[in-house]
Amino acid sequence: MKRWAERKEEKKRQAAQRKSMDAANKELGLSNGRYNSKADVADLLEQKGLPVVDLLLLGSGTFAEVYKGRWTRDCSKCMAGQVVAIKVMKLNKSRARPSQGSGGVPKWLSRELKTSLSQVHDNLVSVMESSLDSLPYCIVLEYCKGGSLQEVVTGDPKITLPIFTWHHRTKTALDIALGMQHLHEQGIVHRDLKTPNVLLVHPIHKPDDVCHAKVCDFGLARYLPGEEGCQTQLTGQVGSWYFMAPEMFSIEDRCTYDEKVDVYSYGMTIYHMLAGEVMFSGTRVMSQSEFVIFAAEGGRPREDAIPASAPEELRVLMKESWRDLPQNRPDFSSIARRLREGQLSLSQPEPRLEDTGHKNSFLGVYGRWLCCASR
Repeated sequence: MKRWAERKEEKKRQAAQRKSMDAANKELGLSNGRYNSKADVADLLEQKGLPVVDLLLLGSGTFAEVYKGRWTRDCSKCMAGQVVAIKVMKLNKSRARPSQGSGGVPKWLSRELKTSLSQVHDNLVSVMESSLDSLPYCIVLEYCKGGSLQEVVTGDPKITLPIFTWHHRTKTALDIALGMQHLHEQGIVHRDLKTPNVLLVHPIHKPDDVCHAKVCDFGLARYLPGEEGCQTQLTGQVGSWYFMAPEMFSIEDRCTYDEKVDVYSYGMTIYHMLAGEVMFSGTRVMSQSEFVIFAAEGGRPREDAIPASAPEELRVLMKESWRDLPQNRPDFSSIARRLREGQLSLSQPEPRLEDTGHKNSFLGVYGRWLCCASR
């Protein structure tokens, strides 16, 4: 009887929430949860004190619609005329869960914003402005013209290497290590490091183009135990399967993992940069349960898929980073030091000032990353 009553109350709550959402949609000028035009979005941003013009829709995903636009006034983090990315949360993803109480910003969103605003580093994507005082929630982000690392490394290395060279990949590995080192020094574990969550500041069209990478998406970030309590206890098995450390799949020990899970993901990220995709033994795609057993037993991607010309230091770091025991994996401080020492030269020409007109395929990919980042 008690369970039946609880179920009835839950249905009432859901019905009331749908009614409230429909009313809010109508008030905000939304049609089926989407804005009718870019003008509607521009008006909304202006009302929220976010002056952005020349809007271009980059993508629409589960959590948000993302636009590229031009900021029109100087502020502490953004200059007038600067190109930015604007993440406009969908209303149905802007409600806090019942367990979080009524109202309020969803935890994943407040966590992403808090981490982004508090961590300023040359290798971390930064938040310029935000508006969480009223629905729909909006975040103004640094715009990276080069797209995601996933896009430039995925595919046969024979095809991608003439443009995105081993030098570019080694420099990217160093940039990621530096950004992650900063996060770990602040007691933060990212928990979703992978090639889609690394952005390139400048487009790479030829071998001598400048390479500058930044880690992004802090929706799954957590402070480690001792910083804000044992928050990792609540969220085992997060992130993307192939990039996740084996200890994150454990139910019993899910409160015991530490920042070394990011180092494991870094090893998998390097593999993707070297091989062009994440390839395991066999041709059949594994289910999650099969993959958990495979990884726990020491299964790793096929090293024979890596070209012989790949830098040896990246190979070594990859294998050290994905070791079974977390304590045997290096930290990002030592990784960054070794990459610096191992390179003959990291110098590249200054970035070209003109926008080379990065193709629409990137706009969609960049928008999908911002909209659909795993939560």
